Amino acid sequence: AQLSQLQQQVNALQQTVNKLMAKDMTPDQQQFKAWLDSTRQLAAYYDVFVEHGVTEFSKLSTINMQDIKNMGIDDMHHQMMILNKVLELNQNQNQIEANEGNTGFAGY
Repeated sequence: AQLSQLQQQVNALQQTVNKLMAKDMTPDQQQFKAWLDSTRQLAAYYDVFVEHGVTEFSKLSTINMQDIKNMGIDDMHHQMMILNKVLELNQNQNQIEANEGNTGFAGY
């Protein structure tokens, strides 16, 4: 029971810290942090990303496995989760760019 109560207090403190940190963030940075927080295994890496200048998805979309290793992220599962997000971001961006190039006028 005590452990459960302590966990609730830790969670409440984490939420408070997140809210305070969010006040100084751009919307892109807030979205990036929210994604890390929602991916439980990656939430602990937020400070690592910030330290290396990766604070939003547009910056994340350019990193590769060597970059991830250079940041000190050694867990292979976590590396793959990050790379999958990079792949997803790049695919979404390519789809957006392809749609912008499609005027809907069959080449006119």
